[in-house]
Amino acid sequence: MTHDDRPGSSPGSPPAARPVDWWLEEDAHGVTARGRRGAVAHVEVREEGPAVQLVFWVDEGLPRELRTRLARTAFSHPAVRPQRPVSVALPHGETEVLSEVRGHLADPAVHVAGATCLLEGHVR
Repeated sequence: MTHDDRPGSSPGSPPAARPVDWWLEEDAHGVTARGRRGAVAHVEVREEGPAVQLVFWVDEGLPRELRTRLARTAFSHPAVRPQRPVSVALPHGETEVLSEVRGHLADPAVHVAGATCLLEGHVR
């Protein structure tokens, strides 16, 4: 089931008129940020045994608030439970996303590998 957080929408309802420029849609596989022309960012949530992986893709030029909401919403996914080991991959330089992710992890280890920032830790 898909969740759409646009004003005036409810789970299972048909798409409403788009009174805002950006909105988030949640489903079993993650969270997608959409604009009037399609997907502008996505975080894929993958369960790997006892751990969960979050893999971010973020288009350039998105508002800071949308980047933060995307990361915050990913941590509300049912697979992302307290004390669960988590690995996160996000584009290097996404400081808003990095800051939000770090706030959800206990003792995160951060590594940069080329254009990717990797974090490992446990969900708070």
